[in-house]
Amino acid sequence: MHTNYTGTEIENIVNQPALGQNQFFIQTLGGINGRMTIPSFDSLIAKPVIINKAEIILPFEDYLYDDYPSPSSLFISRKNVEGEYEFLPDLFEGSLGGNFNVVNKNYTFNITRHLNEIVAEKAINDTIKIFPNGNGITANRVVLNGMNSTKKDKAKVVISYTKY
Repeated sequence: MHTNYTGTEIENIVNQPALGQNQFFIQTLGGINGRMTIPSFDSLIAKPVIINKAEIILPFEDYLYDDYPSPSSLFISRKNVEGEYEFLPDLFEGSLGGNFNVVNKNYTFNITRHLNEIVAEKAINDTIKIFPNGNGITANRVVLNGMNSTKKDKAKVVISYTKY
């Protein structure tokens, strides 16, 4: 199932990525993935800091009338120096997160190790790709609030660090 997005809000966001700062969409079965960057983080690169905790928090819009449920979890990946996507190192420590949280209505990711690698200049601060679990076997989709959302809860990155 690949949906035709012609004439939809999704087509507008695909053609004008800045609109994704208000809301963006994730859909399985060959649908769409999200992408985000953390450009303000560059000011910490090569500085005497250690990241104590870093999280991406992605609130979602909950539509009770939607025919397709939200994915049970989302994954994130980063671009490596070759420009190819790979999983964040936090995933391999079992602490990445990304599970559907019905109480807080969000997906939260631990990206502490990823950001420490950027600070140490072992990884690049580039695009983070957001994609759904069960991409080829379930019909799920979710509307995530962007950083400039008009909704109360906005997408954000929360970073706690120590200078040494």
